[in-house]
Parts: sequence; structure tokens; C-alpha cells
Amino acid sequence: MASFNLFAGKILQIEGGYNDNRDWDENFLNGAFIGTKYGITPATLAHHLRRDITQADMVNLTKATALEIYEKEYWDRYRVSEFDSQDLAEIVADGIIQHGPGGNGDTGGVTMLQQTLNDLGEDLEVDGILGSLTVAA
Repeated sequence: MASFNLFAGKILQIEGGYNDNRDWDENFLNGAFIGTKYGITPATLAHHLRRDITQADMVNLTKATALEIYEKEYWDRYRVSEFDSQDLAEIVADGIIQHGPGGNGDTGGVTMLQQTLNDLGEDLEVDGILGSLTVAA
């Protein structure tokens, strides 16, 4: 089974530190500039904290909290640990982090995986749900 701990350092390295690019829409929440840090968007941090957030909340986001979010909201939520291949698990997790899971006509990390598996001969519903059939395929 794939391990989040093996992925943790990689995702922080990929995502980097605080991003204060005002030309990037994801750095705003409800019209207020917040920025992102470690790849965590204002919407994701607000959801995790279950409250409105400020730019100071984002600036003060710790690596530990960012990793907690990645593990809970992406790795665990989408059952990525169920993959036997660590490499595949990390590719899928990164796809979900970057593009969402997909489904409802949206292209995301899970729908891209399902489409690829179907191209390789599987017969999966491309629904953005990382279920047992997708994991088995």
C-alpha cells in the first residue's frame, strides 16, 4: 500500500512557499487577496479551518498543517493509499491536488486516471470517484 509519508516531502518541494502573485485568481477568496502557501489555496485553508481566513493565516500556515490538509483532504479522502504502487499513488494524488478529482464533466486527477485505464482496455465509468474498481484496474 502506498504511503503518504513518502509523498509528503515531495509535495512540499513541488508546491514551494508563500505565493503572493496577485495575477493568480486562486490567491483570492471572496474578493480578498490571501495568497497561497505550500500549494494550499485560500478556499482549501478556509475549509480546513472551518472559518473565514486572512492573509496572515496563510502567511503563518505551517508545513505541518499543510501536510495535515494534504493527507486528510486529498490522500485519505480519495483512498490513494489503496494503490499498490507508490509511484502511481503519487501521480494520482498530485493530479487530484492540481485539478480536483473530476466528475460531472470536469477533468481531474481521477477522471484522467479512469480515461487512461479505459484507453488501456479497462471498462470504467469515468465519474471522478476513486472506487474499488478504479483502484483494482
